[in-house]
Amino acid sequence: THYRFYHDQHKSLYEFDVTLITQMTTNRILQLYSLLQHWDGPVSIALYGTEAEVWKLTDYLDRVLSERKVSNVAIHIVYKREGYFYPVNYLRNVALKGVRTPYILIIDGDFLPSYGLYPYLRKATELLMTTKRALVVPAFEAQENIPFPGNKSTLVKLMKKGVVRSFHPYFEGHTPTNYTKWVQSSYPYMINWAKNYEPYVLVGSDIVKFDQTFVGYGWNKVSHIAELKAQGYEFVVLPDPFILHYPHPLSNDYQNWNGVFKMCTDTAYRSFISKLQDKYGYDCFKITEREKVKDIHVKIRLQ
Repeated sequence: THYRFYHDQHKSLYEFDVTLITQMTTNRILQLYSLLQHWDGPVSIALYGTEAEVWKLTDYLDRVLSERKVSNVAIHIVYKREGYFYPVNYLRNVALKGVRTPYILIIDGDFLPSYGLYPYLRKATELLMTTKRALVVPAFEAQENIPFPGNKSTLVKLMKKGVVRSFHPYFEGHTPTNYTKWVQSSYPYMINWAKNYEPYVLVGSDIVKFDQTFVGYGWNKVSHIAELKAQGYEFVVLPDPFILHYPHPLSNDYQNWNGVFKMCTDTAYRSFISKLQDKYGYDCFKITEREKVKDIHVKIRLQ
C-alpha cells in the first residue's frame, strides 16, 4: 500500500468533524472530481489499481486537486494483484486508517452526496454524543442523465416522476430505511435492523474494522452493519440528506457472483454471523424494547 497525501498532517480544527471514506478502482477515478463538488470536508479514499494505472493518473490527480485547491484529501494507493477479487473491505479499512476526525461517513465510490451534506452531518453528530448509534443517510438511484437534485424536495418530485427510486428496491438491503416514512419526515427516526441491511452511515471513526474475509461482491457491507447491531448500535435515519447512484457498467465481481463463488460467500457470511453470536451473545440480534417503538423520534431539529 502506498499513501499519497493531499492535505497537511494537522488534526482537524473541528471538534465534531466528519471524514468521508470511500474506495474505488482507477477506472472510476473521474468520479472523484464530482465527489469533491458535492463534499467540501475531509476525504479518505482507497484507490485500487496496477502500478502502471496509478502512475498514469498521478498528473491528473495533481492537476484536479490543485485546481480545486484541495487541502483535506488523502488518497491511499493499493496496488492490484492480478487474478484476485476486488478486496473491498481491505480497501475500506485502509481508508478508515487514514481518518483524523472523530466521525466518518462511509459510502461507496459510485455515489454522490447531496449538496450541503458535510455541514449537515457535522451538526448531526450531536445525535451520537450519548448513545451508540449509526445515522443512516438514505441511498437512491437515478436514471441516466437526470440532473442531480438540489435538495430533498426536488428528489421527491423526481421519485414521483419515476426517474429516481430507492437504491436497489428489488433487494432487502435498504428496505428497513423505510423510504415512505423518510419522504414525510422532518425529524430523525429510529428503525429496526434486519438481517440483510446494508445502509450507508455516519458513525464514530473508532468503529470495528470491516471483515476482510469478504472480497468481491456479496455480504461485505451487510456483515459490518450486522456487527454494529451485535455491538448494540441503534440505527437512526436522517430526514433530509441523501446519496445518489447513477447507472454504470456492472463490475466483474458482480457478474461473477454466482455458482461456487456465491456458495462460498454465503457460507462465509453464515459462519461470520455464528462467530458474532459467540462473541456478543446469542441474543445480540434481537430487537430491543426501545427499537419496538416504531414512531420514536430523536428530538433534535437539524435544519
